[in-house]
Amino acid sequence: FVIITGRKKNVIVTKNGKNIFPEELEALLTRNPEIAEAVVSGEEEKDGDTRIVVEIFPDMEEMKTALGTPSPTEEEVKALLQTKVNEVNKVVSSYKAIRRVTVRNEPFAKNTTQKIKRDYSKKVAVNNE
Repeated sequence: FVIITGRKKNVIVTKNGKNIFPEELEALLTRNPEIAEAVVSGEEEKDGDTRIVVEIFPDMEEMKTALGTPSPTEEEVKALLQTKVNEVNKVVSSYKAIRRVTVRNEPFAKNTTQKIKRDYSKKVAVNNE
């Protein structure tokens, strides 16, 4: 049996043929109250393999509470989010480990059913590089 835990078109396939379902990693990430939204995607490397990257929109109110400061710096926010990503990386297989984290300043665009528009978020991520 094959169980797909998300949309088939969102599946990331690695060079070794391993399937990664972004929704699985996103669910683990958004369990953290400091992470309001997350979009996981694959980014092709020069050797043809795919590295897993995540774009995160943080919940700034939760960030303020977690960091104990009314106005956390960008570095503090990034450091805390990297810690949360590292915690997720510890509980998933090594081929699913997130290799790069990008922080967003605004929520992701959503469709009428309030699901994140993945194609739009990929275009924005490429333009922000």
